[in-house]
Amino acid sequence: MLNQILRPIARRAIQKGAQQTRLAHHESNFKYVTLDEACHPQGPWKENFEKQQRKYNAHLVIGLTMFIGTCVTINRFELLFFNYAPPTPKE
Repeated sequence: MLNQILRPIARRAIQKGAQQTRLAHHESNFKYVTLDEACHPQGPWKENFEKQQRKYNAHLVIGLTMFIGTCVTINRFELLFFNYAPPTPKE
């Protein structure tokens, strides 16, 4: 039964694919792009690089500060049990 369903679908796909490949070929004056036509950097790069690095370093410091603060908060208020030792009963 599956063969009766898949065979017509596959046949249509093959016929449609063959038809599309026949119709897809057109003669044209297509010019391939080369690296000579690519964009070249212009102007001083160092100022932009330093500006980006300042931003990235600020993100890094903020992220590390928040991570360390989160770890300290979790450990301080015992929100997560790290299984260092068996728990001692509170008196």
